Formats: sequence, C-alpha cells, structure tokens
Amino acid sequence: TFQTVGASILGNNLTVSGATAMEALTVGGTLLTTVAAVPVAQFVHPNDDATGAVLELINSRAGNPGQANDFCGGLTFKSKDSTSVATQYSKISTKISSPTNTNEAGYMLFDVTTAGTSGTTYLRLDGGLTKTIFSKSTRHNDFVTAFFGSSDDLGIYHNGTKSAIENYVGNLEIT
Repeated sequence: TFQTVGASILGNNLTVSGATAMEALTVGGTLLTTVAAVPVAQFVHPNDDATGAVLELINSRAGNPGQANDFCGGLTFKSKDSTSVATQYSKISTKISSPTNTNEAGYMLFDVTTAGTSGTTYLRLDGGLTKTIFSKSTRHNDFVTAFFGSSDDLGIYHNGTKSAIENYVGNLEIT
C-alpha cells in the first residue's frame, strides 16, 4: 500500500514528484514490484543541464557519528539457484574507512559468490589506503595489453602464441 501524496499510480508505473514525496515513500519498508516484464527503476533528472539523478544510500546511525567499518549501503544481486532458493550472486557495498572530519575516507567492495560461498571480495577500491586492491587473479585475454604508468610507459601482453613486455619510456630494470 502506497501513500500517494505527491505520487500517482498508473498501470505498473509509480510516479513521484518532489523530494519530500519520495522521502515519505522511502521511510522503512520495501518497494516491491511484481510485473511480468523486467522491472526497471529510473530516476530521471528533467532539467536541461549537465547534472544527473542521484540515488543516495544513507546510514544515519540515528544521528550519531559514523564509525570505521560502518556499512553505508550497497546493492545485492540475487536470483534463484537450481533448487529455487533465493541466492545472492554478487554484491557491491560501501563502508567507512575513516569517519574523522576533514580526513573522511571510504572503501567499496565488489563481492561475488564463489563455489557456493557469498561475500568473496574480488576488488576493493580503498580511499583510506588510496589503492585498488585485487583479491583474485586478473585475466587479460589474448591481444589485450596491460599498461602501467601515467602515459602507458610499460605494456605486457600475450597474442596467443608469444608473450611480450614492452618498455616505451626510460630503462627497464629487473632487480
């Protein structure tokens, strides 16, 4: 049941206008769609300018200060497995690395279910460490070059029959 203040329902579409109307609809609960077609949620910015729509996921902590490793929000991707059990296949989540004012930092995790175990992190974008951390091997297909350096100074590739390391700037030192 929807409170339709500032909103209208036409067929399978819920139209909300104004920020306060959307806030009223999102306090607690779940927005569930059961349409037969592929459900799509759209947030459209109608103005003719360079900005776009923003979806904010906020952990308000009931007004209290954030703490390191607090979950800020995320997206989970689920489907039924071979026995019709709802299973999480992947997840993107964001957490606080440092909540310290003027030194705020966060990190984003990209998790994928592996061998029946959910929550296997493959990639971490860490603002506190200022690093991208790969937790699993990466694969570069044939004829795809992995470049290193701000100007693609070093390239490593495999073309299906041979591998090569190409150094385009300066000396290549192996120590």
